[in-house]
Formats: sequence, C-alpha cells, structure tokens
Amino acid sequence: MPHTALRAELTSNFGERTRLVATRQVFGYLGVLVMVLAGFGYFFADDRGGRANAEGYSPFGLAMGVLMIVTILVSAWGTRSQIPHLPAPAERANGDSGIRRALGATLGDSAGALSPFNQTITVFLLGMIASALIMRGEAAT
Repeated sequence: MPHTALRAELTSNFGERTRLVATRQVFGYLGVLVMVLAGFGYFFADDRGGRANAEGYSPFGLAMGVLMIVTILVSAWGTRSQIPHLPAPAERANGDSGIRRALGATLGDSAGALSPFNQTITVFLLGMIASALIMRGEAAT
C-alpha cells in the first residue's frame, strides 16, 4: 500500500495524520542527507576520483538500494501491529474472489478515473501518452 494512502487508513484524526506526514517527511529528508553524505563523503570522495570516477556509481547505487530496501522492510515491520485496527474492505456483491476480483476492481476503478466527470486526469493521461509517443518518435529518428 502506498505510504500516502496508509496514513488515511491509520487514523481519521487530523492532528495524528499531520504528525504522520511530518514524521515521514523528517525521515525522508534524513534519508536524502545520508545519501548525500555517503555519496560525497565516501563513494565520490576526492581521493577516490570524485564524481568523475565512473567506478563509484555502481557500488553507490547498490549500497543505497540495499539501504532503501532495509528501511522499507523496517517500516513495514513496524506498522504490522496496526493491521488488526485497519478498516475492513467492503465485500463485493458478485462474490468474485482472488485475482479475478482484483483485476475487475482495478479495471473498474481505472474506467471510473477516466470518466467524463474526471477530465483533469483524462487530459493529463492523454498528454503523458502523447509526450511518450513524441519522444519515442524523436528517439527513432
């Protein structure tokens, strides 16, 4: 579940939601600080050739990827105690279960997002598709 959607599930209290957002932001900025300090302090230090040293990028990417995976797993492990307190999803009327229900719900939600009543998302999506096609055409020439 995306972290931005999870906070709405964890509490309906505005103050608690604000605190959750602030905490997430603080940890996000700390993560960026760790990446900058590790990058310039170790992987791209001047005695290692700095940012021009192409050999530093793979270990830096690997180390930061492992760090991200570990922090995601720690975060998920830390919120598992909240699972019993989350609201239960509404049951589907047709009784479908498993992958069929999930696929149907996804397609139904996607169609709802692209309905004429939601022109902003539709225009944005069409613009992104057009941009991708234009960029693809330019890359091919």
